[in-house]
Amino acid sequence: MKKLFKKLLRKYKKIFIFSKEEYDLVLDFFLNYQGFRTLYDCSMQTKLDIEKCKEYKKRLYKERKLGMYYFKEGADPQPFMFEYIKKTIPNFSYASHIAEVGPGKFPIISDKKYSNWVGIDYNFQDNVMYGGGGVIDFNGRIFEIDNYPTKNIHQGSWESLLEIPAMQDRLNTFDFVMGSHSYEHVFEPIKSLDNAAKLLKPNGYLILFVPDGFSDEPASREEPTHTLFLVPDMIKEFFRYCGKYKNLKIEVFRPNYDYVITAQKA
Repeated sequence: MKKLFKKLLRKYKKIFIFSKEEYDLVLDFFLNYQGFRTLYDCSMQTKLDIEKCKEYKKRLYKERKLGMYYFKEGADPQPFMFEYIKKTIPNFSYASHIAEVGPGKFPIISDKKYSNWVGIDYNFQDNVMYGGGGVIDFNGRIFEIDNYPTKNIHQGSWESLLEIPAMQDRLNTFDFVMGSHSYEHVFEPIKSLDNAAKLLKPNGYLILFVPDGFSDEPASREEPTHTLFLVPDMIKEFFRYCGKYKNLKIEVFRPNYDYVITAQKA
């Protein structure tokens, strides 16, 4: 009888009973807590046990209140980034001069519609194996064979922007310098901001979409090429030390997944 009671007790403990109050506590934690958002921290902040935090988090992701697919299940984020820029940033137009760093397989801006778009990608190369056309080779994964006309994209990185021959006569000429999930790969974060500022016109915009460094998202945490786990105070310090920008804004883009950073050249 005692064994049966213990078995039933263990089974009862595993039963998850939904509570709107607890759900809201966990949602608030993942939306607003300015510290590492692990399940352990969730438990500490909400006073719920870890298993409950895990269940509510799973539900929040399924309902797309948090995470990578916040906008649409299975969708790439770049179209939503583009819409954000169009709605939020003044004077963005087809005539804008745009430098996008790290467009990879999914650029924010289409070079087919925006004729003054220029791409810079560390993994871009002219590859004879693929007929001599331009490809992006990221860790052995081949992207975008001949998708980018060679004249519109160049091999380089945030740190080497000013060393790219095609960029050396483009100082102070860009309306926008932007990147989607590329800045977190840099080794020299302040130099990278400084390089972007030198390409921008006065009052031109730097726009960065970067992972939320407080999030425990595996897609971000387990990427071996991430050198920075960016959080608001760190971002502010980088811009302060760079000293070339004004009107810095850091906003949540996809909750518990990434930020959008905007700043104007001073």
